[in-house]
Amino acid sequence: MAFMKQKFTQISIVLLFAAVILFSCRKDREVLADTDTALAQKYSTIEQSNNDLDALANEIVYSNSASLKTGENSDVLSLCANIIFNHKSNDSVNALVDFGSSNCLCGDQKYRKGKVKIVCGKVSNSISLSTENYYVNNNKVEVSRNLKYLLPTYFVINASASITFADSSQTITENSTRTINWTEGSSTLSNKTDDVFIVSGSGSGTNHNGDNYTVEITTPIKRTGDCSFIRSGKIEIKPTDKLARVINFGNGECDDIATVSIGKFSKIIALK
Repeated sequence: MAFMKQKFTQISIVLLFAAVILFSCRKDREVLADTDTALAQKYSTIEQSNNDLDALANEIVYSNSASLKTGENSDVLSLCANIIFNHKSNDSVNALVDFGSSNCLCGDQKYRKGKVKIVCGKVSNSISLSTENYYVNNNKVEVSRNLKYLLPTYFVINASASITFADSSQTITENSTRTINWTEGSSTLSNKTDDVFIVSGSGSGTNHNGDNYTVEITTPIKRTGDCSFIRSGKIEIKPTDKLARVINFGNGECDDIATVSIGKFSKIIALK
């Protein structure tokens, strides 16, 4: 009887050990099999669009209207963009940027069309931005952004964004909250090239397949006024019941390259 009991225990241990190995191998295969970077690539378009629109708002609000750059020295504006100031004073700005109904080639080599409305109330310490039939590289970008200054160089943005991609008619949406620290350049408002912004925050949305996801900036994003791309930082995107997708924007270089990691898998993507 003791021998049978000992034998049964040994068999149980062997079976348990085998089950653990089988489960671990299956999990490893699942990690290796999950290599779909489509969500991360499409989400990076939302993040880059927000970056572009913030840069546009800064240029409209803080530049002198008589010397506003709309040529090759501006990343977002262009000579084919019509800038209409419904009102501009030391206390408020109400402007409409109209890129026209056909593609307008901008300084960052992106094609834009449609309208962006920017309203700044310096008494209320706020800037609101919205789009109307606005397209970037033929992708429809629908954005509503509301910025509130908590300090002269520290503000919060609550935003909703939706992008419908021209190549697939797929749509990705996000609602987000961002905190932005303007660490350099705030004393030279008319010169954007010395601006440095550090961005944190989170959000949630629906991906191109209609599934939910959450977003967390795990390493603060760095944006600068002299670069049309995000310089550094990491964003974690977590689809329901899937591994997180981590976008790494790099270590500070001004380029259109980022890396997407899913578990042990990684892929380089272009932010354009």
